[in-house]
Amino acid sequence: MEMTWADAFIASSILYNVFRCVDVLSTKFCLSKLDLEMHEVNPIVVFVSKKVGFDKAMLITGVLFTFLIGFADAFWVYPIIGIPLLWLLFGLFHLLAAMNNVQVYFQIRIFGAREIEESISRITDMLKPLPLFQKIIFLIKINIFNFFLTIYGIVALILFSFLFASITNIQFRTTVPILLVVTPPVMILDLIMFFPTTIFGSLLISMRRLKINKKRPILNEENRKAVLLPIELVETMLNEARERNADYIQVSIPNEE
Repeated sequence: MEMTWADAFIASSILYNVFRCVDVLSTKFCLSKLDLEMHEVNPIVVFVSKKVGFDKAMLITGVLFTFLIGFADAFWVYPIIGIPLLWLLFGLFHLLAAMNNVQVYFQIRIFGAREIEESISRITDMLKPLPLFQKIIFLIKINIFNFFLTIYGIVALILFSFLFASITNIQFRTTVPILLVVTPPVMILDLIMFFPTTIFGSLLISMRRLKINKKRPILNEENRKAVLLPIELVETMLNEARERNADYIQVSIPNEE
């Protein structure tokens, strides 16, 4: 029985959301410890989350992206190659992002959120005096493995395209052989998309942090005091700050006599 456009739309939407749910859950785990604006690359998700909250933002963006991907699969990809395929491209990308989130989550569990935040703050301090081009070069240096895999993936995809071009005259009669042929380049394309996204994300998040730091009061090194605060008190202060949509918490430290 031949698949209709409606079947292609439904299949693409369901399969895409299976992968996306893994990404959403892993992101939620990380955000229980870390700041969304400092760790989410997608500016649409950040903007909508600040307006309506993370859960509603996931629902809104999920409906939007599911419709766009399902529509493109049903009326563009399916008529060309005979099966919907964009769900696989974007679904595997979500899976890569989810695995990155899981790694960050376990780093938080092992080292603590404070260590992660301090590491990012040190990088931000190094970026402050640099012009834009040098900021990009600096971020490439500290993400050299991701940058190398980006170039590696591009070369692999180009070489694979020559191999694929030599068999385009073969007529496939079932969907399984088609999947065997098109899935490898899709997976390589996901790698190409993922690693430059991490580099771009580092730049974008660093710019956000620089902007936020400009709004926050800066204490001179000699005026900084160390205090011990009970965890329950800190959690109460954080909850109150979230209710007020505050950007930071002010703690008064008495001067030593």
